[in-house]
Amino acid sequence: MGIQFLELFKNDLFFELATHANNMSFKLANEIKKLGYNFLTEPASNQIFPILPDDLIAKLNKKYDFHIWCRVDNKNSAIRLVTSWATKEEFVDDFIIEIEENASKQQKPKQFR
Repeated sequence: MGIQFLELFKNDLFFELATHANNMSFKLANEIKKLGYNFLTEPASNQIFPILPDDLIAKLNKKYDFHIWCRVDNKNSAIRLVTSWATKEEFVDDFIIEIEENASKQQKPKQFR
């Protein structure tokens, strides 16, 4: 077991992998914000919780796997998106495009606090 950790911390590999995961998450969060959507909590790590209309979530869930975290009101829910060391930037871009294509058809949820 210890060998795994020795290798993970060698040459800052752990920090390189974590930086990539966080960068992908922040890119995703920034693009979702640009589309006018809010978050259950302010993005601060590789996990983000955007609030999206339930019908948009249903469309996204046909193609992408994520967890519906909680209901915000009768038309919107917060979803949990998690990025990792293995998250490819083109997958993030594809997810953003999918939201953009459907965003014009959706009513933006109100700020949740």
